[in-house]
Order: sequence, then structure tokens, then C-alpha cells
Amino acid sequence: MSVMFYRVIFQALLDSLSTFLIYNYLINKNINKNNKNLLWILLTTVIYTIARIDSTPVDGISQSKIFFTYANYDLFPVNSILGVLFLVLGFMILNSYLFKSSNSETFYLTLVSIVIFISVRLIIISIFSYIGLTNTSAYEYGYRILMLFILYFTLIFLKLPIYKFREYLISSQYIFKIVVINSFIFLISLVSFYNFNISVLLENIIFVLIFLRIILLINFITLIIQREKLIQKRRLDTIENYVPVIDDLIDEVRSKQHEFDNKILAIYSVLETSQNLDEAKNKIGSYSDSIKIDYGIKKIMVIDNKVIAGFIYSKLKLAKLRNITLDVNIGTKLDKLPIEEYELIEILGILIDNAIEASVFNDVIYLDINKNNDSLEVLLRNPYKYTSNLEFSKMFELGYSTKSKKSRGYGLYNVKNIVQNNKGNILFSNSTINNNNYITIGVSLPYYY
Repeated sequence: MSVMFYRVIFQALLDSLSTFLIYNYLINKNINKNNKNLLWILLTTVIYTIARIDSTPVDGISQSKIFFTYANYDLFPVNSILGVLFLVLGFMILNSYLFKSSNSETFYLTLVSIVIFISVRLIIISIFSYIGLTNTSAYEYGYRILMLFILYFTLIFLKLPIYKFREYLISSQYIFKIVVINSFIFLISLVSFYNFNISVLLENIIFVLIFLRIILLINFITLIIQREKLIQKRRLDTIENYVPVIDDLIDEVRSKQHEFDNKILAIYSVLETSQNLDEAKNKIGSYSDSIKIDYGIKKIMVIDNKVIAGFIYSKLKLAKLRNITLDVNIGTKLDKLPIEEYELIEILGILIDNAIEASVFNDVIYLDINKNNDSLEVLLRNPYKYTSNLEFSKMFELGYSTKSKKSRGYGLYNVKNIVQNNKGNILFSNSTINNNNYITIGVSLPYYY
């Protein structure tokens, strides 16, 4: 075999290893040594090598030998839009088969890996060009080896969290999907405009930088617009879901009020007909016991946020159905919140639901919402075995669950994301109440005035 063949194989292998590091870390959060990964690298190397075969006839005569081309493969292992599309399709088949991921997940992660690959490669080649190494013998393999080293160093040693892209996909962050598609289309359009020719692209680096800024600006505007739409939708959904619950609460209080009016008349009759004070006290006592409003409802009636009041009332009813007491203590006003109303409700819902599921007949769960310095603190305590700090930390990882159901494992992870996005803190501890161990899981959310 010719020297050219070995050169192409080595270049394809280096590109395959770089692609492997990006995609594998996107989907696995770490690099595992196994036969599947070796097979992935081998097949990708073969695909990249086949993409370099030049079957163009010379002077109208078909070639009888296999020739390889070097033109315009610096940025990416293929040098045409058609080649990119076939590569995406090939990656989807290969990745879905070897990594057993869904078609949607494979599609978006493949696009992300291509965007990262081209972006990193463009930066490295630009550096080589700036220091004058593009016309040296070190260039052909140098930038590929440097890229491999940078990826290995940033992903393995620095643990750059690009795996969060997959977590966003799993969490159904459709805004992220829009940004991925935009970035892919714009980046491929840019390099195809210059026919994947890095030399021409570098000659027009000013235009390229302007184009990339436009891409970033469009994605930024898309994120802002879609985020605002999402926030508005969630606000409306929250109001539609929990404001009507207030009507149920009002109906319950009204029924008590109607009963109260009747009892007042009865008490008046007792006072009129009783022979002595002791007889009146006994009869009045039996009446007053039957018209007491539930203590939990009393606390909810004073909450100055109707949506949150309706939500907590719905959870009180759920706990009561399971013969569990939800003791609610609100020590601060909730008319002004440090986060979006729907975010607080999502946090409360996850914490309360988890506590109810972990509790049994006649258990008592404590919900405390207070202002501590310049932060809103939400604490949920429920009976549970003693839990170490390590176990607490694992609870907030993606996919962690003590349940066997596949739908579990996203609740506390979502809580962590909301808290981190609002620069808050997760709180957890163990305590003893009535000789039983209780775990406390909560959040601290800073106000910004």
C-alpha cells in the first residue's frame, strides 16, 4: 500500500478519536474502555477514510486504482454538504445502535458534536495560521494531534461539563434544540460557502468573525424570545391550575360559615333553655367542637399569594387522603418572590410529593417557608432513615431514584437546576422529632432588590 494510504488512515484515526471524545463525553459523562468504544472508533475511521476516496474520472476515463484526496479536509472529515448529511445519518445509525439512545437524542447530540468539532478545529487552525505553521511539515498532523490533546485535557482532566447538553435534551429544553439546529445550519452554511477550504476561509477571517457574531446574536435573541414565551406560558398554566383551587377552599370555608351561623342560633337557644351555668357550658362545648375550621386551612387563608395558597391547599387534601398530616408554617409574605411563581411551585410540588411518598399512615410532614436575612428559605421535613451527606448529594443527580420506575429520578435534579439558575443553595440535614429521624430538604433563594 502507498504512503498516501497510511497518511489518510492516520489522519482519519486522529479525527475519529477527536469525534469519539466529544460524542462519548456528551452521552456518557465519562470515557469507558470497552469493545463498543473500540468498534465505534474503528467504524468511524473507516467512514472517514472512505469519504476521502477520489473516484473522479481522469480525462473521461474511469480510474482503475483507488486514489485519496487531501483537498479541503482540514476543517472536517468530509468536504461537502452532501457528505455532512450522509455523515449525520451514519452517526445516527451508529450511535443509536452502539449507545442505545433514542433517535431524537442521537440526532441532536450528533449535531452538537459536529458543531463542537468544527468550532474547535477552526480555532486551532487559526492559531497555526497566525504563528505561520500552515506551510510546514508539522501542520498536516500537528493541528489534529493538538485538537486531540485539548479535548482530552479539557474533558478528562478539567471535566468541562459538555454532558449537560444531553441533560438539557432529556429535560425537554426545546429552546436548546432550536439553538443547536441554528448553530449547525449556520456553521455548515459558512464552511460550505468557502467549499470547506480553510485557506480561503482564513483569508476572509474578518467576515467569518462577523458571521459567527451574527450566529451568536441570533441564538441569543432566540433564547430570550423563547424563554419569555415559556415563562408566560408557565405563568398562565400555574394560574389556571391553582387559582380555581381557591374556589374549593372558599366553598369549604363558606360551608363552615353556614354551619357556624346555625350553631350560633343553637347556642343562643341553649343559653335560653339551660337551667344552670354548668349545663350551658357542657352543651355549648359539644357545639363548638363540631364547628372548628381545620388548623391547616386557617394557615392557608392568611397566605397573601392566591396561586401558592391554592397549590398548598391541593397538597393538604392529597396528604389527608393518605392519612398524612401536612403541617404548614408560613412566616413571611409571598407577594414578592425571589424567583418566578411557577418555579417556586415546582420546587414545592417536588419536595412535598417526595415527602408524601416516603411517609406512611399517621406520619407528620412539616413545611416551613420563612425569610432568612435576604433569602427565602423553603424547608420540608419528613420521617426517613438517617441519610449521609453523600446520599443527599446523590439524590440531586440526574436519574437518581429509590424507586424502580423509569419515570422517576428527575424531581430533585430539576430542583437543583432551578436553585442553581437563581444563584441559590440546596439545604439538607437530619434531625430528631418525637424520637424519629427526620430528613430536611430545602432551598435558600436570595432576593435581589
